[in-house]
Amino acid sequence: MAFGIRLALRHVLALSQLSLVQGLPFAERLGVRDSRGSERLPDPPTDTPQLGVTAVDAANITDLLYPLSEEDRRFREQVKALLADPYFAPREGLTIAEQAQLSYGRFKRLRDELDLRIRDVQYRPTRLATALELIGTIDGTLFTVMSIHYCLCGGSLLRHGGASAEIESYIDELDSLQAIGTFLVTELGYGNNVVALQTRADYDARTQELVISTPSAQARKFMPNTGLEGVPKLGVVMARLTIDERDCGVFPVIVRLRTQSATCPGVSIVPLGDKPGYALDNAMTSFQGVRVPKHCLLLGEHSRLSDEGMFTSDIGSRRERFLLSLEQVQLGRLCLSAVSTTAAAASSFIALRYAEQRRTFAPRHSDVNVIEYRNHQRDLFFTLASTYASRMMVNDALGKYEHCSDENHDYLFRITSATKVHVSYAAERGIRLCRERCGAAGLFEQNRISVYASQCPGMITAEADNQIALIKIARQMLQQQGYEPLKKAASVSGSLRDASRLLTLMHERERKLLKELRRNMLPAQIPGQDLFELWNDNINLAIETATAHASRLAADSLWLRAADFPNEHPFTELFRLFIYQEISPLLGYFLAEDLITRDEVKTFRQCVDRSCKTLRPSALELATAFDIPNTILRSPIASDDYVASYEALAERP
Repeated sequence: MAFGIRLALRHVLALSQLSLVQGLPFAERLGVRDSRGSERLPDPPTDTPQLGVTAVDAANITDLLYPLSEEDRRFREQVKALLADPYFAPREGLTIAEQAQLSYGRFKRLRDELDLRIRDVQYRPTRLATALELIGTIDGTLFTVMSIHYCLCGGSLLRHGGASAEIESYIDELDSLQAIGTFLVTELGYGNNVVALQTRADYDARTQELVISTPSAQARKFMPNTGLEGVPKLGVVMARLTIDERDCGVFPVIVRLRTQSATCPGVSIVPLGDKPGYALDNAMTSFQGVRVPKHCLLLGEHSRLSDEGMFTSDIGSRRERFLLSLEQVQLGRLCLSAVSTTAAAASSFIALRYAEQRRTFAPRHSDVNVIEYRNHQRDLFFTLASTYASRMMVNDALGKYEHCSDENHDYLFRITSATKVHVSYAAERGIRLCRERCGAAGLFEQNRISVYASQCPGMITAEADNQIALIKIARQMLQQQGYEPLKKAASVSGSLRDASRLLTLMHERERKLLKELRRNMLPAQIPGQDLFELWNDNINLAIETATAHASRLAADSLWLRAADFPNEHPFTELFRLFIYQEISPLLGYFLAEDLITRDEVKTFRQCVDRSCKTLRPSALELATAFDIPNTILRSPIASDDYVASYEALAERP
């Protein structure tokens, strides 16, 4: 990489500090060293190494979740202390505009006290990542604003802007928050079809300026955070560079959108209204002949535009230029995946803390804590297990993102998109279960979980709608674009308590579904075949195949850590529960494919209950290991005494 941007959120990596397993360095086990971008996944181990670990050590588990240096750990404590300040406490009763203003004000406070800067994306990514993830648990709007400002807008300037006084001036402006950075890609009429976007950047050689215009209603940018009055905005706009009506491809362009007093001349901003539980100032934005200097065109190191209007590029394909110019979106997906995981982790912690205190009836007992009920355990422990898998999946995706070269666009899209799809769906499911198990208390904003639940639809839709991403992943798998098919397993026999067999089931499902999809698509080679009709008849199978692939990647990521623990260790039990959750709705499929037996289907519930019983004594410790304390969450039901917390609320004036 030309810059260290791919190091962003790297605190989840620290590859060199992780142990060796089966004689292979950790990076090699992740499959990140193939220059073509293809994966070399490990074969499931035949047995589990016994390391003599018999109990959960929350501190060591936290190190596994966030491999940080000592300096970065101190910074994490600094962020937690700052977020514990009353200024960051929830504010109920605010209008959407008031909440947005509060979030932008909080941004200024964080920037000043934590000394956050645009070049942190390049030089201090761990600090930035730590701040973003923790912020996401207390203010989703603030997380989104900061992620766009640093990772998308600022990252685009660093990646594509080159070294010039003009670019440095923009970076200084963003650093000081004289303007908030935003990122404008999607258009109203094209949605996920961003390769067809129509916003124009016509080069005027006479004045050496670019003329930014929106040629039709369909080309309005939908829905950047540009709508709040009084907040200066500097945008990176994806536009089609046109020279004498010759389409040179899509590139980022710096455009000033708002000053503190008004919308800039030629810029039209139409607010889009409210979204429940989410105060981001989304708007439609369009341009009518906005002129910007030539240096605002961010061509990167591969393309050039002379003052006279001569365009040259080392990259011959417009598609490749587009993918390279949009590279920062891959990082945006990973940011979104990371904060989705953190929201699910916070929900698990809150729900388990409450379940350890909340009392209910029990046959021939006066009462018991609700966590003693196996149905309660199943929902909360499933969520805990899936959140651990998501965390490890994000860690590994970031490692692959960092090590992969610029040219492997298909590979990067598949890895980042599969991660975002799996993690956001898992977060939505897990947060919903936690909300339900908290009963009426889970409905209140002060207990956080309902707020996270309201943000889940945005996580699923943002940075490429999940279902659209799955369809593209399936096409890449079908055409072997940055993907190598899995080999048939030597054996699928064994026990459903055998962790390595469970992993094999995930591998075999992906392999068999892809094989079926390939067979069904063979008629595409027949001349005259209606390709759309054929693909449409198989599109649901394609989505199922890509979903199986994303789940398998998550399983691989969790297994790479679980394999270090003894067979009965709680971490290994987390792995079993994750796989049980994934295959539970698919038992009919696995039975039909002779991957499991009828007796195993009948005893499946007992396997799940056994794992829950084993995990019961350590579940809260495992949730606490995510290191998201209630000092920043401020959830009454996650306090040491939730009854006393509600009494304190009642006594407030």
